[in-house]
Amino acid sequence: MPEIDLLLTDVIMPIMGGKEVADRLTAKRPSLKVLFTSGYAYDAIASQRILKPGSAFTQKPFLPLDLVDKVKKVLDGVLPTQARQDYRFAVFNVNPDNTPHLPSTADLDREM
Repeated sequence: MPEIDLLLTDVIMPIMGGKEVADRLTAKRPSLKVLFTSGYAYDAIASQRILKPGSAFTQKPFLPLDLVDKVKKVLDGVLPTQARQDYRFAVFNVNPDNTPHLPSTADLDREM
């Protein structure tokens, strides 16, 4: 079987979701790294608990160079579980406990 280093999969697909694809492939290849993508907002995916906490994710649409950078980071292990959670919190505004952070007026005041 040829070596596969990374699976890039959409989260939402018509026949089999990306999480199920990833679960099946990582069961056979535990070292396989997975990068999920979706056109849906990450908050919507996180609130439905579709992905495991710490899953690497990139939002569509993305620039080709941004995708290359994200794939490289995942392959290099730059985004280990805790770092991924911190990254998601910073980029996607998701709390470290995997719940969406809904901005309040206090948050808006702090940002201004």
